[in-house]
Amino acid sequence: MSYKVNGSCPDDELLAQKLLLKGCEPLPRRHCRPAAPSEYVEPYTLPKGFDDCKACFDLEGPEKIRWAGSVGSGLDFSIDKVLAVKKPGTIRIGLDIGGGVATFVVRMKERNTTIVTTSMNLNGHFNTFIASRGVVPLYISISQRLPFFDNTFDIVH
Repeated sequence: MSYKVNGSCPDDELLAQKLLLKGCEPLPRRHCRPAAPSEYVEPYTLPKGFDDCKACFDLEGPEKIRWAGSVGSGLDFSIDKVLAVKKPGTIRIGLDIGGGVATFVVRMKERNTTIVTTSMNLNGHFNTFIASRGVVPLYISISQRLPFFDNTFDIVH
């Protein structure tokens, strides 16, 4: 099948179905654009306050006391309470999912526990900030598989 590079993709759905029915792999990816919908509507813009990181990078503000102790309801746990559940030294490596600016990870590092944190750079340079705090950021999206074997972690947060 021929097509113009960076032009509109030709309609090949029928050909792809025939190949799949015969056990062949689908057509390779091409360097062309799919056709735009005929009745495209411009999406609404998001309000300015949506997903705004107000004090994320302020380490002297709310991040200074976060995870340091129990605050608020009886459902809160400090890191020391979590680590006291197991024998000392048995929680050595862990994963923090959606770690923000990695305050949890830094608090665990103070207690000789290595934690890898996943974060996205949404509305800020979170991974750069995390790395500058001396901990390990893992830049992956939610659709990717984690690059770790089963039973690798002692704790997942």
